[in-house]
Amino acid sequence: MSRRANTLSPGMAKPERIATVLEREIRSGALGFGERLQSENELVQRFAVSRNTVRRGLEELSARGLITTKVGIGSFVTFDGKMVDDAIG
Repeated sequence: MSRRANTLSPGMAKPERIATVLEREIRSGALGFGERLQSENELVQRFAVSRNTVRRGLEELSARGLITTKVGIGSFVTFDGKMVDDAIG
């Protein structure tokens, strides 16, 4: 999958690239609600980036409302597959 990560927009920042790849996995159902993501160290190896870059990618996913991170435990999927209709208010 890391090869796919490198085929995203060439000008895309590394944290954004990581967030986009993981977002695709979450939205496709490959990573389900409540499921734990790979550890930071595993993501460092998977994407061949620094730990700080992985953390910034995870922060982006959290800002998008797709994951929550618990210090010392890990990051978990909070997206349940339902699309939010902003028009409802």
